[in-house]
Amino acid sequence: MKVHIVAIAVVVMAIIFLSGCKEEEMVALQVSVADSNVSYKSGEVIVVYKREVRKSAIDTLHRQCGASVKKELFKNGSKRIDLVKLPASMSVEEAIKYYQQRPEVESVEPNRIRRKYKTIPNDANISSQWHLDRTFDSSGATLIDMNATSAWDTTQGYSAMIVAVIDTGIDSAHPDLRTQLWHNSKEGVIADGVDNDGNGYIDDAIGYDFVNHDNDPNDDDVDGHGTHVAGLIAAEGNNSTGMSGVAWRASIMALKILDSEGYGDTANEIEAIRYAVDNGAKIINMSIGGECADEASNGEYEAIAYARDNGVLVVVASGNDTCNTDVTPTYPAGHPLDNIIAVGATNRFGEAAWFSNYGASSVHLSAPGEDIFSTVPLAKGSYALMSGTSMATPIVTGSALLVLGYDSNVSYKQLREKLVGSAIQSSKLEGKNLVEGNLDVGSALFWNAAMHRPIKPALTSVIKSNNFISLSWMDYSTVESGYRLKRATTLENNVTQTWDLSVDTVSFTDTQVPLSEGDSYFYWVEAYNSVGVTQSNVVAINIPLSAPVILSISASYGNRVQLDWNDTSNVEEGYIIYRSSSFWGGFSEIARMQSDSTTFTDTTTTAETTYYYMIKAYKSTNLSAESNLVQVLTPKEIVQEASASSSGGGAFGFGDLLVLGLLLLGLRGANRREAG
Repeated sequence: MKVHIVAIAVVVMAIIFLSGCKEEEMVALQVSVADSNVSYKSGEVIVVYKREVRKSAIDTLHRQCGASVKKELFKNGSKRIDLVKLPASMSVEEAIKYYQQRPEVESVEPNRIRRKYKTIPNDANISSQWHLDRTFDSSGATLIDMNATSAWDTTQGYSAMIVAVIDTGIDSAHPDLRTQLWHNSKEGVIADGVDNDGNGYIDDAIGYDFVNHDNDPNDDDVDGHGTHVAGLIAAEGNNSTGMSGVAWRASIMALKILDSEGYGDTANEIEAIRYAVDNGAKIINMSIGGECADEASNGEYEAIAYARDNGVLVVVASGNDTCNTDVTPTYPAGHPLDNIIAVGATNRFGEAAWFSNYGASSVHLSAPGEDIFSTVPLAKGSYALMSGTSMATPIVTGSALLVLGYDSNVSYKQLREKLVGSAIQSSKLEGKNLVEGNLDVGSALFWNAAMHRPIKPALTSVIKSNNFISLSWMDYSTVESGYRLKRATTLENNVTQTWDLSVDTVSFTDTQVPLSEGDSYFYWVEAYNSVGVTQSNVVAINIPLSAPVILSISASYGNRVQLDWNDTSNVEEGYIIYRSSSFWGGFSEIARMQSDSTTFTDTTTTAETTYYYMIKAYKSTNLSAESNLVQVLTPKEIVQEASASSSGGGAFGFGDLLVLGLLLLGLRGANRREAG
């Protein structure tokens, strides 16, 4: 029996309702800790338009699917980002497919959930601020020292320096914080219901609440997360009350984007970043982020790039999920922007905290983050211990304020280099951050980058195109004399090509690479000056093998399927056959064939079953792309295999005896006819 190949035709139909889409009011975000798998808000997307798109084109774009602009989040020259409200009939996934096809749109993305980074401490009895100076630790157990007391001998901060805290809000009545808050002098002393400074926000005296859309960024978080963060940055020092922040003097701008459970979204975050920059912040603290391996937000990237273009440093928590963020990045910490400091957490022994994310290229330095004492709202007891990269981050932010208190003229890149470059290196942090070091603010104040090797660059992107390979990296130094990009064919530094590149170079295209199928290439970047050389991470790129093409598939029996394909590769070691009973996935390897094979028979199938097959060529661990996908329905009939003989010489099986008996009966009948 021959079964014809069943062709697979997947027709994707986009049905756009031009009218009649019933819109519903979005329910306020209510996400509990138990709902931590929620990754974005329903009913909304964030749209980044291409430059120079007219407003009329934008209006038409949304009207055609029944959507509308809920809020303009960001506008910088001809660049615009909107939060778009979807009709009730359209899912986020459908909206993304729709907007991705439109020529007016640069990118579209969900309004992703952002959450605080906090880990519950194990030891509730620790009440001293060991993170500032180990002499403060009465137990004598602390082994690291960020040398805050040394810094305080020179500066205690700078009252006019504005630092924005994008978090759950701040308790403005706290005695250790009320004198440290930013006051928007352009808005006036009295709340009069008028936008006196014309910035789009009414009576925003100390900041803004982007969750409740009012001028009261009060911290109603269950833990008091934002207040804890603010205290670590700049709780008033030397006032005989409570505790001391890293900086004793500062101007803290309270920007609330997280609700009472510690959840918010990128739309509010983008708007808060713009607010912070436009209203004079020089540093932004974001002890927030998404899940490991989450997709990057282009809108978030654009907002932080806007901060960079205005000279603003952004200090971000790396996260508390014990992820290697070189492999599974978190955002916003993972954006490849040189105004970001991504912070990991350490314990009092100088080790990476058990919860802290890490990354030899993506986390830039570490700071104390376990059992950290700071302010919380008065209703929650005024002071408490917390743990997390959320705590390490404001300690770095407070240190940045001290550096600016000493020299307010340093650029964001110089400020970043002082903090990262002066970190105390430790073998305990090998592979944990870019400089394998702990924060040392006492050294950061006087750090002269020109007397040291450049901070090592970090390769962030290696992309293969048709005839070349494009590379990008982060330039983390202000004192390099140049860069050397190297290409090798093995990890043992078998260098085949070197390029000398100028200062501040951050990308290169290798047009000389052979790109032969099955080959592997290794790239890294070296930064150098008169003091020495530093090397980036090494990134490998494999040139895939040519994918096979399945020519035919047939099922002559229920337990026998035959595949035939083209051998398209010249270097493969063999082929891997994959099978699934579902078109949507679940493929598993069922066989490996030797090099130059072009046919395979699967004898493990079941009758009257639909199967899907695909093939890949392989060479060591290098795999080709998938072949075309083919489908077959096995028939009812199966192959009758001969029965095995029972043990013992000359013995007959039951089938043999049956055939022999029939033959004997036939012979007896013939003999009777002859006798008659």
